Amino acid sequence: MPYLKLIGGNLKEDEEMICPVCDSEISEESEKCPVCGIEIELFRVDKEGNISVDDEVIPDEVVVFECPLCNNNVAEDAKRCPKCGAVFEEDEEKEEEEFNDKIVEARKIFSQVRDTDLGIPYLKTLLKEAASAVKSGNYAEGVRKADECITSSMKVLDVYEIIDYAKQQIIEIKELGGDHTPHLNNLQEVKEMIDAGDYDEAMNSFEKINEEIEEALAEAKVRSAEAVKLAQELESEFENKFEEAKKALFDIREIDIDISTSKALMKGARDAKQEGDIQTAVECLDDLIEMCHYILIVSDLIEEGKDKIKELKERDLEFKSHINTLKKGKTMAEEGEYIESVELLNSALGDMEKTLSMGPKTDGVDKDEVYEDLMDIAMDLLMKVRKTHIAFDDMENLMGKSSELEKDGKVDNAINMLERMIHKSEKLLLIREKIDLGKVKIKELKKYGKADRKYLEALKEGKMMADDGDYDQAIEIIDKTIREMDSVLSETHVEVAVEKEKKPSISDIEVMVSELKALLITAKKHGIKIEGGREIISEALDSVTEKDFENTLALLDKGKDKITDYLKDVIDERMVSLEISMDEIGKDDIKAVERYIRETKKSLENEDYSQALEYLSNANSLKEVSDEPMGEAESHVAYVGKLIFDAEMLGIDSTDANELLDKAKLEIDVGDWESAEEFANDAGDKIFENVPDRLRLMVTEAQTDLKKAKIFGINVSEEIAILKSANMAKDEGDMERCIVLMKRFKEKMGSLDK
Repeated sequence: MPYLKLIGGNLKEDEEMICPVCDSEISEESEKCPVCGIEIELFRVDKEGNISVDDEVIPDEVVVFECPLCNNNVAEDAKRCPKCGAVFEEDEEKEEEEFNDKIVEARKIFSQVRDTDLGIPYLKTLLKEAASAVKSGNYAEGVRKADECITSSMKVLDVYEIIDYAKQQIIEIKELGGDHTPHLNNLQEVKEMIDAGDYDEAMNSFEKINEEIEEALAEAKVRSAEAVKLAQELESEFENKFEEAKKALFDIREIDIDISTSKALMKGARDAKQEGDIQTAVECLDDLIEMCHYILIVSDLIEEGKDKIKELKERDLEFKSHINTLKKGKTMAEEGEYIESVELLNSALGDMEKTLSMGPKTDGVDKDEVYEDLMDIAMDLLMKVRKTHIAFDDMENLMGKSSELEKDGKVDNAINMLERMIHKSEKLLLIREKIDLGKVKIKELKKYGKADRKYLEALKEGKMMADDGDYDQAIEIIDKTIREMDSVLSETHVEVAVEKEKKPSISDIEVMVSELKALLITAKKHGIKIEGGREIISEALDSVTEKDFENTLALLDKGKDKITDYLKDVIDERMVSLEISMDEIGKDDIKAVERYIRETKKSLENEDYSQALEYLSNANSLKEVSDEPMGEAESHVAYVGKLIFDAEMLGIDSTDANELLDKAKLEIDVGDWESAEEFANDAGDKIFENVPDRLRLMVTEAQTDLKKAKIFGINVSEEIAILKSANMAKDEGDMERCIVLMKRFKEKMGSLDK
């Protein structure tokens, strides 16, 4: 070290040397002052460490000046500052040439960025700052700002690709009927961050938003598939019901009961089908089939009643009142009171049966003994019936009447009553057994996720019919339900068996592709370039088109291993670099950095590469960027841009408006604020011209959905009120408010679809 050996003493090792002639700093390796040129060996150092030099060795003329960038003393004829490297007058022409090259490159790439509509405000600020620095003669600062603009523009172009892909996914969510509005709003927030130059924060937010978009798209696809499946099932149900209804009408064609109502129901079903309202059509057919079923029952009861009336007449018993009852039952059926008609006719048949059974039987059997045996059986059955939770009043009434008849000496009639009671009790117990069996099957279906509420409703319907005494119909409904559940369970058991040997599906591939994309996005966000990343996905997707799912998954697994291995290497290198540079970190930040390194290692163990890179990024210093506030013209152009964005989301044609907005942006670039305001106003007017037509179309499209909502009992008063307010705003010429209300209505309808 040359300057440690001086005349008169040595300079301390930790002290800086200042030239006693020109007050300039002298480095350890120098043998003379870089400014005035005096040789160090001529310096003297006293005991206190003060440096001096004899007057006779000082150069005649020593002229120095301060560097404009670092304030260091510099010789008059110096071409560059020895401390910061700033170039002085002689190289100004070269600096200007370098700046011109950089600014041309910056403007060229900025023109590409303009097409993306991302990051424009921040990039324009950098260009303005570069121009301002050059005007003040600071070409180095101008070059630095131009370089920063180029780097930032490249980041924007990289970000645009993934954001554009996210937009396509949002459009797909919308087309599938999903709620896409929140994702659009989130994407707009990311755009605003990019516009402000906050690229790291934007990518942090986008990573989470992208996951939400992919989840929403997957859910929308599932809901769409379910809707298609439901529509197909409904269509199939309609066809089956229609055939069943035609058969039911054929069965009652010769019955002497007015069936005009049934024909009206069939017509209503056909009309609803033509209008696309399959659900209403199926409901009409259900009502028709049920009506035909009851008409057949009423017809059978009337025929049975006629036979009994004939027998009453032959035995010279009272019958005229029963004829009137049969007529009344028929009239009730024709008026649609089927259940009441059946109850009336059954009651009449019971009365006629009672009248006919009044005479004693002479069959040589000990009637009292038979009665006692039957009573024991009846009592035992009644005890069981009481535990079924099905109405059993009829059984108790029959037993009570039987007991009264036996006391009156009418043993034959008493036996007849007990036989009827026993027969009904056995049917009721059978119904209970079938209901319990049905519940067991519903429980098994739930285990496989195949339970349908219609099965439970059918069992309840069967129980209600049993409560009403219609045991045969109850058994028929319950048996049919059990057969349906058996069919579903049989298919489910086959599916479970097949699932065990199931091959990879497209959903497995979609999950793997999403994971790969997330890794690539993470890498790009942290400035890591992975060679062949996109080619891995493309090659895999090519094999998907050939239905080669196993090969596709193998390719994706191989690609994932390649990407994760590379990310691990990069993370390890960055950790080592960070640990080496710990002495450059302030004491207050050392502990925080050490904690980030520990958390990075934990994230690597958990294979969470995104989080590991975030911790490393936090451990390094971050540059805060502040932007100048936008002027009034720029603010207005930004507002119109947001207005056009909202209009596009509502399906409003914005072609002309976008062209005018681009002109407004160009005027801002050249500093013509007044023209920019005019073009922005014209762009807004173009949007407003198209609002009324779009509003009318929106009203037309919403009418069907609102009607369906009312049919399902959903309160849509708020949606209707918003639509009315939008119309009112349109009539008053307040198109901005109209667009806001149209957005609210669209969001409400999206929630309604859910």
